[in-house]
Amino acid sequence: DSSNEDSLVVQQFIRKYLSIISEGGARLSIRYMSEYFVFLHDFARNGIDECYLLLDCLCIQQLITFYMLHRGRQPKQSSNNNNNNSNNNNDDGNTSSDD
Repeated sequence: DSSNEDSLVVQQFIRKYLSIISEGGARLSIRYMSEYFVFLHDFARNGIDECYLLLDCLCIQQLITFYMLHRGRQPKQSSNNNNNNSNNNNDDGNTSSDD
């Protein structure tokens, strides 16, 4: 049955794709992996069978483990963004109108 063969190929591909995180996760930066995560998201949106395949492959567990291991390694965001936003918001509540 060709549909079973196709399904097996997709399953093997997804398992290998997910192994990138568990095998190479120490070298990967979460900042540069948006394409990786977008692919998994788009794959899951294809249908319920794809969602079950990702669950069967422990996709969520692997992604959470990857995130938890790497979140402490990421540089802290500077507070300059917050300061810039607060400086740009100098509205004193008064509206200018011509009387």
